[in-house]
Amino acid sequence: MKSAAQLLDAGTRVIDLAADFRIKDIDTWSKWYGMEHACPERVAEAVYGMPEMNREQIKGAQLVANPGCYPTAVTLGLLPLLENGLINPDSIIADTKSGASGAGRQANVGTLLCEAGDSFKAYGVPGHRHLPEIAQNLSQIAGAATDLTFVPHLLPMIRGIHATLYADLATG
Repeated sequence: MKSAAQLLDAGTRVIDLAADFRIKDIDTWSKWYGMEHACPERVAEAVYGMPEMNREQIKGAQLVANPGCYPTAVTLGLLPLLENGLINPDSIIADTKSGASGAGRQANVGTLLCEAGDSFKAYGVPGHRHLPEIAQNLSQIAGAATDLTFVPHLLPMIRGIHATLYADLATG
């Protein structure tokens, strides 16, 4: 199997379903994913694949970074409010929930359906790996840094995602 870099060098259009090209700052990516980036020279050319934000850029992009699940739910919910200046970008709370499949593929007792069944718990509270992706999106939309509290929760179901979003209304 060829790597993304080899495919790109060959002129192939690539839609990356992993998180490798979502976060533009390489140091931030490395911190949150716990490894060195395998292809840092390609990050700048990647277009974030959310049509509501980057429709025209996606059309001509050779490398598209497919958005994460939580970032999609939070970004789409806040996009029209931030674009129209209706909320204070320093007051955002994203209270999110997902089924067991949203907690990743790694073997973890806490995310087994038999453990998560009949339960409801927050996870990744000190810092979930989707936090910098969401913060990057919201800051891009708002045109300035935003203050975000992001708390993901695990629900006793296999699939699904929900985001309840809060923010103070903008002055005026």
